[in-house]
Amino acid sequence: MCTVISLNNIQKSFGDRKILDHFSCVFKQHQFTIITGRSGKGKTTLLHLIGLLDQDFSGEYLLFGQNIRSLKPSKKDLIRNRSIGFIFQNYHLIPGLDMQSNIMLPSIYSPLSGNPISKKISQRTEDLIGMFHLESLQNRDIRTLSGGEQQRIAIARALLMDPDVILADEPTGNLDESNTNMIMDQFRNLTDQGKTMIMVTHDRSIADRADRIIEL
Repeated sequence: MCTVISLNNIQKSFGDRKILDHFSCVFKQHQFTIITGRSGKGKTTLLHLIGLLDQDFSGEYLLFGQNIRSLKPSKKDLIRNRSIGFIFQNYHLIPGLDMQSNIMLPSIYSPLSGNPISKKISQRTEDLIGMFHLESLQNRDIRTLSGGEQQRIAIARALLMDPDVILADEPTGNLDESNTNMIMDQFRNLTDQGKTMIMVTHDRSIADRADRIIEL
């Protein structure tokens, strides 16, 4: 398995409070990692750092062999859009858009956008709607959906661009057992296909679905 992410001596603080203290870790292709630990230990902070959403830290971060500090902002934006799929704990769906438009957001806001939505993106959207059993939500107002329904849409959105790295922050927290099993099966399949899967969870009952567990 080739190394996709290498974190060396990462330190992150909020004021006087040290969240990550000399943290080092390697994440590889075909690897499903679960990060767990008590609240406030830096799990979500670590995901934000890996996802290029937080770059205020010290230490070395290599992504696909490139030191992210040497990359221009436009290059980071492109990597974040095309190569990293982020599943947020609070969904971050856009209320004024329907389900399909929410799933298509990464293509609309792509740094390379400017062209109409391609047939490939449209087909990918339809495939994801089927994959996560979202067909019945086609004409529903996003604001009327349950937390679990919104989470499945958010997961589909994160996978739209077929990213190499998938970061998931408590993705099963609002799902019932059936949907949790379905999502975990999909995550396992994606890992087997070569994705690097990093998931934060407090649910130790699903930890055996991963290749390894990191406790912060």
